[in-house]
Amino acid sequence: FVETDLLALDDVEFFAGKERSQEEWFHVLNGLLARGARVVLSADRHPSAISGLEARLESRLTAGLVVAIDPPALETRLGILKNKNRAECFEFPDPVLRQIAERCPVEDLDRILHQLNALLETQGGGAMVDLLNDLLPGASARLSLDAAKAGIDNGRFP
Repeated sequence: FVETDLLALDDVEFFAGKERSQEEWFHVLNGLLARGARVVLSADRHPSAISGLEARLESRLTAGLVVAIDPPALETRLGILKNKNRAECFEFPDPVLRQIAERCPVEDLDRILHQLNALLETQGGGAMVDLLNDLLPGASARLSLDAAKAGIDNGRFP
């Protein structure tokens, strides 16, 4: 970390209860901050809510800017989908995009679009709503390996 200008670390909550790791991390953090390096940390909760975190480390973690980042709103997820739909040259209608936005967390949007496209390609069209319902959270249907191979063999996928 001697040459590092920026360190980004996710899941800080996993340091909880690990005394030796916290000790090492505390010294690394102090060294980085003393040199003026930027440190970006993320956790699933506020540092003060992480039980098993040493007080001095908690103090260091809360000394900077602490921000809660909420999941994007429905309209933001819909905008992401519309942009992806255009960028990937998919031709999904707005009602399909809205259904995806309403039922999927942001981290699944890209995957769902690509899986829906793959299913449509391998099944030669079909009822988009039925395919979509199979893909959305709570459904167990997935693109089978055989269907994917058939799509590749027929030149449907690059």
